[in-house]
Formats: sequence, structure tokens, C-alpha cells
Amino acid sequence: MNYNYIHYTLATNGTNAFMMINYSPLNLLLQMLLVMLLALTEFTTAFAAPMTVSIHTDNPRDFENFEHHEPSSIGTETTLLVTDRLPYKISFEYMNGKRSLLFLEQKENICITNRVKTPERQAKFLYSKPLNLFVTRRLYQQHHLPLLAPNLLNDKGEIYLPTLFKAHPKRTIVLTNHISYGAVFDQQLGKIAENNKIVRNASGHDNGVMEMFKRRRVDYILLFPQLQLLNEGQGVDKDMVNYPVAGLPHYVLGHFLCANNPKMRQVVKNIDKILQQLYRNNKIFDAHTRRLGNVKPADFKRYYQQAFVVDL
Repeated sequence: MNYNYIHYTLATNGTNAFMMINYSPLNLLLQMLLVMLLALTEFTTAFAAPMTVSIHTDNPRDFENFEHHEPSSIGTETTLLVTDRLPYKISFEYMNGKRSLLFLEQKENICITNRVKTPERQAKFLYSKPLNLFVTRRLYQQHHLPLLAPNLLNDKGEIYLPTLFKAHPKRTIVLTNHISYGAVFDQQLGKIAENNKIVRNASGHDNGVMEMFKRRRVDYILLFPQLQLLNEGQGVDKDMVNYPVAGLPHYVLGHFLCANNPKMRQVVKNIDKILQQLYRNNKIFDAHTRRLGNVKPADFKRYYQQAFVVDL
């Protein structure tokens, strides 16, 4: 019988391949169909479904809002503004912060939304450009407590946390060990006696610490002023006495914190491009200004322009 060979190259990996062709009409037809099937397979592979990127949150309320696509807070709105524009399949997952970090260590295709930069995490993982700006946490106290003595405050009306608990050694503050409060906060908290700190270890830390404060199990809590809108009616209201904490910057920035692998490096590049667009069209700014709480608009605008380097 008369045979010949067709040479072709696989599109996905460049491998050379040969196919023996029998020139009888039936075999010729069958083998040409096989060539077409191989080409179709290669085409399908080249245009496969986009990869899945998991977005983790340790806030059950945020997770529910992500699942229903309800931008009901600063963090949920800014996150959805980005994920809606990413060319990937996005899977939102509720998980405590410690477990999420373990998955990042394993270099899985995961990002955690709204995380503060720390030197330790920067050395191992990837951070996006800023996603959120929060005016620095303030110290809120229970209604029944008297005002702090003036001699405990500095000339700016700020409180240094170790000074507070040295003056009131029986009082307590609720904390969570699932997040970093930032370098300055962590340094001050490290100088407070352990009996003054009620540390919550369970997941859902935002709701958990609020519940403990609401039930008056502790005297103090650290909250972002912008989040008061969410916390009013849950033990915090706009009239609750609060103090700025000494030595802190005016604001902190939240970022996507992502695993460090080749695919996720490209994901973070795409996130950053989208964020730059959202800075320019003011959508990130608008997501914040709708929920300023007790923050003065002029102060927020100044901080935002510093952090995001934009003209408004």
C-alpha cells in the first residue's frame, strides 16, 4: 500500500509529531478527521477556562455580602470593584486569618482582602497597591466609665496605652490575635500586662470582639472611626467616649495580600492596573466617602490624596 507522512507541531508545547497517512479513500478520510480532532483539542486547550483565584475573608458579614454581591461596607465595595474586573473565576471563601496565611505559605492561588503591610509578610508574600484607607483606630470606652484624667493624656489629647493600664491595672481591653494592629499598636500592646488583655482566638474576630464589648466583658476596644456606621446598635454609638492613641500615623492602608507564585504575580499586576483605573475615576474615593462615620471629610480627603497620590 502507498503511505506518506504528515508533519505537524503541537501548539501547546511545540513538540514535533508525524502522522502516517494511508492513501486509500476511507483511511485518508479517517486520518484527516483525526488531524482535525487534534487541532480542535489544541484550540480548546489554548482557550481553556480562566484560572480560579480564591479571595479569603475572616469577616462573616463581609463573606455573606461577597456571596450576594452586596457592597455594604468600604471593604466589600472596594474588593468587589476590583474582583468584578479581573479576568479570572473568583471564589470567595470565609476562613480565619491564621489558616489563610497557611494557604499562602503553600503558594496556592489565594489573596486575602484588606490586609495591613507588615515587614514579615512583605518578605514572603505579595501586596497589591492600596485598596482601602482607614483613619487610625481609636480607643473606645464603656459608657459607665468616667473620663480619663487629663494627666493621662498628652498635649494633643492622646492616650499612651501602657500609661492607661498602669493607672488602671484592673481594667481590660479586648483584642484578637488573628490580625496585626500595626507596628506602633503592637509595640504598645506588648508593654501591657497580660491580665489587662482579653485576647479572642476564634474566627470572626470583628463580630466576636464587638460582642464582648457589647456585653461589657471588657472596658475598652480599638475601632476604626469609619466602621462606627456598621457597629452602631451593637454596643457602639456616635456619642461613645473615645481617644486617639499616641504615636500613631493618621491612617492605615489595606491591601490584597496574595501568595507568591508566578501566576499570582501576574494576578497582582492585574489588580494594580485595575486599582490605578479606580483611583483615576474616583470609584475608590467614593466608596470611602459614603461611609466616613465621625471622620471629617476634609481630613479624609487630605489623607487620601497623600496615600493614593491623586488629584481630586
